Amino acid sequence: MIGFVAGWFGHAAGAAESRNAQCRRVQSPIRALIRVRASADESGGKGSILPTALPVSTTWEIDFYSRPVIGADGKKLWELIITDKNGNFEHVESVPNSMVNSKELKRRVQAVIDDSPTKPKTLRFFRAQMQNMIKIALSSIEDVVILPSRRTYSLLEVIEDRETNVYPKMKGYRAISADPFSAMSSSEVRVGEKMPDSLRGEKFAFVTLELGQIRALKPEDVGFGEICPIPQSLPDDLTIPGICVYSGRAGGLAGWLSGSEIAAISALVKQREIFLECGLNTNFLFARISEGLRNEAKAYENQKVETEGLHFLAVQTTPEAEEVAGFWLLRTV
Repeated sequence: MIGFVAGWFGHAAGAAESRNAQCRRVQSPIRALIRVRASADESGGKGSILPTALPVSTTWEIDFYSRPVIGADGKKLWELIITDKNGNFEHVESVPNSMVNSKELKRRVQAVIDDSPTKPKTLRFFRAQMQNMIKIALSSIEDVVILPSRRTYSLLEVIEDRETNVYPKMKGYRAISADPFSAMSSSEVRVGEKMPDSLRGEKFAFVTLELGQIRALKPEDVGFGEICPIPQSLPDDLTIPGICVYSGRAGGLAGWLSGSEIAAISALVKQREIFLECGLNTNFLFARISEGLRNEAKAYENQKVETEGLHFLAVQTTPEAEEVAGFWLLRTV
């Protein structure tokens, strides 16, 4: 069992500090995850708990933007890149600068959808500066939800690979230094929006799990949650930091969180605040860090460095609950 320190959410008027000060040692939550690992070990399949190849997902990720390559006309190369969240298909096509508009974007995306045996139900994009064009272009595509999101992990891998191995070999290449999008550093001072009541639990705790336990999870094990792609180079015994939220209405809370496009949970120790990062640039004030949780919060952020940004959020009714209502594996890029 995994021990951790639990703290109350400090949102009741006049009671934040007193509740946060009442920290106590309790036993591990996420019993269902521990049970999953045990059953995998009992099967005798040592080293075989990595998931099998996932099918093409109905959640697609899209980027329509200029690249660091100048053409003969003196203008930047534009590309449409589409992949699915499992990284099982990749579509890349260049677009003439004169055709960079919402009508052309819709036509090209629709063509990819028409040719694909697996149709998307969701299209995620991460560039705030392209939000208007993408929404105008794609909102009329039938049976597809358009979501601004920082959970475009597979897409970012494709872009990183092209920036490293493709664009530098192209004529007219101009080096760039910025990441596709830059997440806020945990050392920055930031101001968070008030947490909606629908996203609040009663208590939370800093917890940990081994990566092998997370790799063993099936879609039905994570409730309303979602598992981001896991770098294959990371070992199964790597300790992944996380936060578990307890609520008597865990199912409803997990359902609300599933529609919030959770990107990360950051603990700003100097600022003594924890932020829930959602969508493209929304930062909710998740909780305040009491003195009793200061070391836990610091360890949480330090572990994220060792795990290449992997961390998680879990929601369940109580520490003794047998199942999670939602489990999200997140990655700060």
